[in-house]
Amino acid sequence: MTESYQHICATVVTGRGLNNGFKGEEWYKTRIPIFKKYTIENLRHQTNQNFIHWMMFRPEEKDHPLTKELFKYLDSIHYKYIPTFHGQCWWDDKVNNDTLEERLGKSLKELNLSKTDYVYLTQLDSDDMLRFDVIGLIQKEPFEYQKALFHRKGYIYHLLTGQLADWYVLTAWESFTLMYPYDVFINPAENLKYQNGWTTHEEVPSKFKGKELPDNTYVVTTGNLNRSTVWGHPYQGNEYYYELEKSLILHQFI
Repeated sequence: MTESYQHICATVVTGRGLNNGFKGEEWYKTRIPIFKKYTIENLRHQTNQNFIHWMMFRPEEKDHPLTKELFKYLDSIHYKYIPTFHGQCWWDDKVNNDTLEERLGKSLKELNLSKTDYVYLTQLDSDDMLRFDVIGLIQKEPFEYQKALFHRKGYIYHLLTGQLADWYVLTAWESFTLMYPYDVFINPAENLKYQNGWTTHEEVPSKFKGKELPDNTYVVTTGNLNRSTVWGHPYQGNEYYYELEKSLILHQFI
């Protein structure tokens, strides 16, 4: 019998990190257009469209005009997404995690996944991009218990200046895929136990059966409102100055 899986790309739009996971109205007003133009458009152009986009928000954003406008747009382009409004659903080292299992349980109920054998969960920030073939590469990987697919070397793109440079992480970048048995994934207590106590993306290769994806398969973006991913970061490497070279690279993502 053929084994089946569901692939979820999960993005925390609000509810992550400091300041209760919300960096202010000006930040949200700027972030939503970036999310639409880069991350959503990137996923829309993946060569493999067999996935659902799970978007996590705080409860406060449920009735926000910008959130409603976003959903109206996504519906108009027939985009496959499921929003939840219980905040981030995995460990956050910058906040109190006492309600994590409760928030995860509520969100999993709203995801309402149909029965399958496995779930592949890919975390993707609301301003990052994957090379257009990455969803397909992930789904070609056979399931293994606590197997994770991760990236090291990619690119950083400055949204305001158009600058592009290499980006290299010694362990693993924050966009990674963890494979779950379905019955484990939908049970909040078992789901968290399965995560093996990881608290940061840097632990992925040591906490799970890590397999590194090919180099140059992701782009992180930066701009004036970023707090940690900034131009000039120690992860940043060689900058690309020739417009043709930059265009050829970005054409794989945008």
